[in-house]
Amino acid sequence: MRLAMMILILVFNNGYAQQSGEVNYPSLGITFTIPVGWVGQEVEDLFVMGSTTEPGRIIMSQQAISGKNALEQLLINGLHVDAGTQLNADSSVSTAKNDGLSVMLKGMMEYVAVKGYIVGRMQNDQQVILIMAVSSPENFNQTHVALVNKISDSLRFSQPQQSAQAVYFNQQLRNVRLSYLDSYSSMDYSDSGISGGYEMRKNLDLCAEGHFYYSGYSNMNAGGDNASAYGNYSSAGHGSWKVTGVGDEVYLQLSFNDGDVVEKALTEKDGGLYLDGGRYYRQDSQCQ
Repeated sequence: MRLAMMILILVFNNGYAQQSGEVNYPSLGITFTIPVGWVGQEVEDLFVMGSTTEPGRIIMSQQAISGKNALEQLLINGLHVDAGTQLNADSSVSTAKNDGLSVMLKGMMEYVAVKGYIVGRMQNDQQVILIMAVSSPENFNQTHVALVNKISDSLRFSQPQQSAQAVYFNQQLRNVRLSYLDSYSSMDYSDSGISGGYEMRKNLDLCAEGHFYYSGYSNMNAGGDNASAYGNYSSAGHGSWKVTGVGDEVYLQLSFNDGDVVEKALTEKDGGLYLDGGRYYRQDSQCQ
């Protein structure tokens, strides 16, 4: 899970707009119902729920994941962020209603002992909705389990409605090569006679049919009288691509054929295109 999720688990700021009852996110393609006696609010990319009578918090998030087998492995491995936030599986993975998977959790969050319960439901082949309740060990009980299951039962999926930004990038990136280049070189005129540098290139061909080709080149060298080292060309294969967006936030999602799913923040500034803050140049694609 993302670091932001783990840090904000126990935060419930009344300064945010709070919701109750049915919650609908057309851009995400999900609808769910907050249990009676609980209220919820958006905290960055999470939806956090709290109650004035029940201890603990319930958190929902949408994540990119490569199928149900990957979801099961995620639950088996637990959630590990840093030394202070370690949640391990405290039971075997079980089948939940609506083709979901669930597991009990225990461990630490920000160095505070907690117990929890999490359910994951596949929204499609590449995305999962995670619903997790956490509380202190002495306060965690079957009520938290029942609440998570109730929210999961209320969860309904629909075709996501893309934002205007996502529609724009979907059109702009068809049959386009995105190319990234980073290089550095230096000369050393000392007695050792060492010079060095590196060059890294990434090419991403986004084809109109929905598939992509990705290739990368990395060359690091140190040349001189005493040393020589060179890197190797590598290719990362191909898969399918799509652009997703919520409001002004837009992501390029790459689903590799080996099962890996990668999301990169997609932005445009002063005519330049950026993926996760790195500048990519638009060129003619090599799509076949």
